[in-house]
Amino acid sequence: MKALQKKALPTAIGLALGMGTLLPLAAQAGWYVGAGVANSSFDDEIGTESSLADAIHAQNPDSASINVDDSDTGWKVFGGFQFNDYFALEGHYIDFGSAETSASGTYDGGEGTSSFSGSGKVDVTGFGVSAVGSLPFMENHFALLAKIGVFRWMADQSGNAALSDGGNWCAANSCESSDEGIDVSFGAGLDWHITPQISARLLWENFKLENEGADFYSASVIWGF
Repeated sequence: MKALQKKALPTAIGLALGMGTLLPLAAQAGWYVGAGVANSSFDDEIGTESSLADAIHAQNPDSASINVDDSDTGWKVFGGFQFNDYFALEGHYIDFGSAETSASGTYDGGEGTSSFSGSGKVDVTGFGVSAVGSLPFMENHFALLAKIGVFRWMADQSGNAALSDGGNWCAANSCESSDEGIDVSFGAGLDWHITPQISARLLWENFKLENEGADFYSASVIWGF
């Protein structure tokens, strides 16, 4: 009998936990915070129209090739208030990482042809506020998300373009600049409510950056309280 009881107790606990995962989750109105990592994908123009590219084109080179590494790893922190199952307001800070540019070509300044090479990057960060709409399903264990908001971004550019004969087209900080602006953001994704307090989120967001933009694909963990 004691042996039977020893086997029955873990079995009963397991069944209870298993049944608990099937019960609907109650609506959790209140504050929440979260953090995530992401893949940032920039428009190519963020590199081909950068200060480095402008400095190179201003010299009218005989030939020029400008290549852009338009993706990087980014991260975000955010928090908000969930009013009900269907609506929340959320603030966030995002570091997109960098878009990196490499350049090479030839130049004849009247004293024979020489080659040049250059590299640069654009670091983008920002913060914003969004309205978040949710559509729960599967007894509130999951929710489809849609976001729209405003975003204040900052972009810092740096670079270097050196000639083989020792010249530098980025002298006097001509390849360094800073820019900022306020634009719209929007996105869509999925929340998985693991417990009433803990959720996981997969989200795609698009951020306008003046004439360019960036897609931000993130995976986050959320804590509600």
